Amino acid sequence: MENPGQTAFEFGAFRFDPAERVLYRGPERVPMSPKVADTLFVLLAHHGRVVEKGELMQLVWPDTFVEEGGLTRNISALRKALGDEAEGSRYIETIPKRGYRFVAPIKEALAEPEMGSSTGSLDAPQPPARRPHVAAMTLAAAVLLLVGAAYLAWFMWTRGHPSPRVSSVAVLPLKNISGDASQDYFAEGMTEVMATELSKTGLRVIAPASVRRLPPGTPLGDIGRRLDVEAVIQGTVLQSGGRVRINAQLIDIRTGQMLWADSYQDDLRDVLSLQAEVADAVARKVTTEVAVSGKSGPSRMQPVVPDAYQAYLRGRFFWNKRSEPALRKAVEYFDEAITKDGTYAPAYAGLADSWALLASNSYDAVPPREAMPRAKAAALRAVELDGGLAEAHTSLAYVRMAYDWDLPGADREFQQAIRCNPGYATAHHWRAHCYLAGGRIDAAFAEMRQALKLDPLSLPVNVGVGWCSYFARRYDEAITQYRKTLELEPDFALAHQTLGMALVEKHDYRDSIAEFQRAITLSGGAPSAFASLGYAYALAGSKADAEAQLARLAELSQRRYVPAIYMALVYLGLRDGQRFSSWLSKAREERSEYLIYYRFDPNFDAVRTDPLFRQGPGA
Repeated sequence: MENPGQTAFEFGAFRFDPAERVLYRGPERVPMSPKVADTLFVLLAHHGRVVEKGELMQLVWPDTFVEEGGLTRNISALRKALGDEAEGSRYIETIPKRGYRFVAPIKEALAEPEMGSSTGSLDAPQPPARRPHVAAMTLAAAVLLLVGAAYLAWFMWTRGHPSPRVSSVAVLPLKNISGDASQDYFAEGMTEVMATELSKTGLRVIAPASVRRLPPGTPLGDIGRRLDVEAVIQGTVLQSGGRVRINAQLIDIRTGQMLWADSYQDDLRDVLSLQAEVADAVARKVTTEVAVSGKSGPSRMQPVVPDAYQAYLRGRFFWNKRSEPALRKAVEYFDEAITKDGTYAPAYAGLADSWALLASNSYDAVPPREAMPRAKAAALRAVELDGGLAEAHTSLAYVRMAYDWDLPGADREFQQAIRCNPGYATAHHWRAHCYLAGGRIDAAFAEMRQALKLDPLSLPVNVGVGWCSYFARRYDEAITQYRKTLELEPDFALAHQTLGMALVEKHDYRDSIAEFQRAITLSGGAPSAFASLGYAYALAGSKADAEAQLARLAELSQRRYVPAIYMALVYLGLRDGQRFSSWLSKAREERSEYLIYYRFDPNFDAVRTDPLFRQGPGA
C-alpha cells in the first residue's frame, strides 16, 4: 500500500497516504475524487487549527477560480466518505463563516513494508521477503513521493513558524469575474476602498493610483522594487444578486510565499463591514505590531443603501480619471448617491473633491465662486455625518486653503484627516501645498515626501516634489525632479509646464518656451499654459509674441472660464504695472486659488514692493 519510509496519517479506522492521495478504511480503499483527497490532505496537515475557506480553496485549486459552492461540495463528499455528520462531527468541524478544522486525534507513522514470515531456525534463516528497490520505481511514483513529502514538510513547517513581518503592501486591482465588463467600475472601486481600509491598520499601503500605473502582468519583483513594498494583495470580486464576494490572498514578494488567503461574502448593504473584515484579517496575519484594535473598520459601520453605494463607486471611478469631462460625470454620480442615501458621508466628500478640482488651477473648468461654495457645503455635510472620515476633513481643508484663504483653519482640518488615516496620501499632498502657501518650505517637503512614499508613481505628487524645490529657489533640483516625472509619463502636460517655469527662473527662455508649447499641445490648450508661454515670451523680449498670447486668452474666454490671474501674469512679464494691478484685483474678486502662493512664488519676486501685492490675497 505505502512506499517504504513514507509518513502516513492514521485516525480512527482510517489511514491516509498523502503521496498517493489514497484513503484506506482497514484494508479497503475508500473511493474519492482527487480534489476531495487534496482537501483531506490540507485539513490533516493543518490538524487542530482552522483552515480559512479562502486559504483552503487556494491550496486545493491553486490555478483555478472556484466558487465557494465547490468547496462546500468537496467537504460534503469528504464527510460522506468518512461517515461523518456536519452536526456532532467526529472528524471535520465547521467554523461558521470562516472555514473548517480537522478535530479527530491523528498520528503520523512510517508505513513499513510487509515482511514474509520466518519459520526456520536461527541456524537456517529464511531470506527476507523481497521489497521493491527504489531504482525500480517508476519515475512518476518517485516524483509523486518527493512532491508529497515536500508539500507535507512545508505545511508542517508553517504550523510552527509565524508569518514573516510585513509593514508595506500594495493592493493589486481586484479582477472582475462577473463576465460583464460594465462591472469593472465595481472591481476598481472595491480595490480602492479595500486599500483605504487597510491603510487604517498601521500598514503602509500604496495608493491605488500608483498601482494602476503598473502595466498588467508586472512581475512581483518589479512591483516590489517600483512601489517599495514587501507584499501584495491580489484577488477577485464578484457582485451578483445583491451579494458581494471577495477572494483575496496575501503574497510575500521577498519569498513568493502565500501568507494568507480567504474568501468573504455578504450582502451589498453590509459591504463596509466586509471590507473592514478583510483589512483586519490581513493586518493580524502579517504582524503583531499593527494597531488593529478599532482602527481597521470603516469610520461609519451602518449598512449602506446598495444603489447609493453603486453610484458612489461609479463616481470614484470617474473621479480617478482626472479629466474635466470625467469630473463632471463624477459629480452626477455622487449627486445620485446622495439622492439615494442622504446620510452616506463618502458621497459628500467625493462631491466636494470633484467641485474643488473643477475650480482648481489644474483644470480651471468652473469659476471658483460657482464651484467652491458647493464643494464647501458638501465637505461640511460629510464632516457632520462622519467626523472620523479622513476624506471629508481633507475635502474641507482644501476649500479652507484654496477658497477661504484660511491657512491655519486648513491645517487644522489636514491634521484631523491625518489623525483619522495617516495613510491617506491626498491629505499629505494637499497639506504640503498649504505649507508652501505659508512659506513653510521644510514642512512642505516633509509632507510631500510622505505623500510620495504612499503614492510613489503619482504624477501630481512627483510634480509636487519639484514644486517644493521650485519654491525653495533650488531650480536645478526642481528641473531634475520634473524630468524624472516625465520619465514616468512623457505626455504629462503639467510636468512640461512646471519644468518650463523652473527654466524661466534660470533665464533659459528658449527651452522654457519649448516646454510651454508642448504643454499647450498635450493639455488641449489649457489657459494656464498659454499664460506661462506669454510670460516667457515677455521676459525673453518678444513683446509681440507675448501680446499674441494675451489675445488668445481673451478669445478663449469667450468659450470657457479663463482666470484673471493668467492675464496678470503676462502683463507682469511685460512689466506693465497698471494692467498687472488691474488684473490682480480681478483675480482677488474671483477668489483665485493661485493667489494663496503669491507671497512666496518666484514668479512674483519682481513685485514684492507692489502695495496691492503686499496687502496679501485676502485683502
